[in-house]
Amino acid sequence: MSVGGRVRILNEFIHKQEIDIILLQELIHTDFDMIGGYRAHLNVGINKRDTVILTREQISLTNIT
Repeated sequence: MSVGGRVRILNEFIHKQEIDIILLQELIHTDFDMIGGYRAHLNVGINKRDTVILTREQISLTNIT
């Protein structure tokens, strides 16, 4: 399955389940512009295996380390 297909499935899932915060790890694709209504907080690893916290735009995260 293509990366775009996976992001589309993720987009449909988080909107259908009405998820506020989702944590993802071991990512190779970090373009989350396709997921509307969510903000991405990225952590780029040294081996290009990233982690991300996706939050609804209405939720404000501060002090992320």
